Amino acid sequence: MSDLKYSCKLEITSDKMAAYLLVENISNDGIVLDENSLLDLLKSHNITFGIIESTIKKICESPNLKERYLIAHGKKPVSGKDGHVEFLIDFDNNFEPKVLDDGRVDYKELQIFKSIKKDEIIAKKIEPEDGIDGMNIFGEIVKANKGKDAKLPLGKNTYIKDDCLFSSIDGHIFKKDQKVNVNPLIELKDVNASTGNIRTFASIKIYNNISSGYKIESDGDIEIYGVVERSTIIAKGNIIIHRGVQGSGKAKIISGGKIVSKYLQNCDITAEGDVVSEAIMYSNVKSNSSVKLIGSKGLIVGSVVIAAREIEAINVGSKMYVQTELIVGESPEKRKRKEEIINKIAENEKSIDGLNKIILYLNKIGIPEDKKAIYEKTLKSLLQLENENRLLYDEYKELNSDENKESYGIIKVHDTVYPGTKITIDDVSRKIKDPVKYVTFMRNGADIDILPIG
Repeated sequence: MSDLKYSCKLEITSDKMAAYLLVENISNDGIVLDENSLLDLLKSHNITFGIIESTIKKICESPNLKERYLIAHGKKPVSGKDGHVEFLIDFDNNFEPKVLDDGRVDYKELQIFKSIKKDEIIAKKIEPEDGIDGMNIFGEIVKANKGKDAKLPLGKNTYIKDDCLFSSIDGHIFKKDQKVNVNPLIELKDVNASTGNIRTFASIKIYNNISSGYKIESDGDIEIYGVVERSTIIAKGNIIIHRGVQGSGKAKIISGGKIVSKYLQNCDITAEGDVVSEAIMYSNVKSNSSVKLIGSKGLIVGSVVIAAREIEAINVGSKMYVQTELIVGESPEKRKRKEEIINKIAENEKSIDGLNKIILYLNKIGIPEDKKAIYEKTLKSLLQLENENRLLYDEYKELNSDENKESYGIIKVHDTVYPGTKITIDDVSRKIKDPVKYVTFMRNGADIDILPIG
């Protein structure tokens, strides 16, 4: 061990969780680099916890000038686990009918309604856990954050007791907007002149047909065992039509969830969730999720079908070259909103430029008394427009972020795509001129590739 003395500098981080020793140079005013001297140096700075003995040994044996040695470090606190909600009701149900071995589809076992009894428990809250405290290099406790508290998803016809969520009625339970709701179920034989139009917060089950010209709206689900003709059906939940839609160009079906129907003919369909059917004929179909054609035919013909994620069918188009269009990728609503945002930002920036010129001019002439009101009004308008643009930029960024989270647009056809069919993925289109079989359509830059189905 050398008797040389060294000038040393001790650096302590602002969070008091680490200390570094810098051996600067040999100096008669310094200290001998031995274990006792270094421990005394740390002690003089009140450093008592997390001293690294191996580092002290290394410095004593072979000091390296200008090297910054980590000589003590604290113990970081560990945050507690967040609380969470444990559901005692199984909400997982894909609402899709079962395809039998012979290609027929069984609509009897959909089980779209999940029933619950009054005072039945739905969920319980699991409390957050305490964290583990840490300690800084001065031996002071660093308090750990407790886990975040969870919030029970209190919705319609539910109540909280003893940190548990219960149903307050017998009814149909469903999740909506991160809340759990319970609705009573309305059951009808038919919808006709005796019922008139229906608007209710409850789910609806109709055992026969819906006569032409009527409108049914529900905040829950709608299940129809008969045929829908020239009617309007709107539900915030799922819509199930066991026999199908014969719309004669005047039927409109709008769902905040899935739409499942045996067939869709001459109608307009809009769904936030999947659209599932055996045949789509001469209709306009939009889904913010996927469109799935099932059964032995799985046919799309003479229709425009739009899906944000995926279209899957057995056959598309016909031998008669019937015009059929399949579109996947960014939803039309999102694309329209992004265009609106871009145009509004450009409009605001033009106004902002004009307001800035007015403010610059008034500042230049010294803002005379008779111009103060104009100046203040102009400044207020400028701040409002700048704030509006910031919000628009944030919304645009969020829309792009949401787009990245979605699966890319893809089209799968398990049998034949006939000529007369147009394929569009995002903003790229391709017309089918010859029949193709067992294919997947995927975008590849400015082109659409036709690949074997996986």
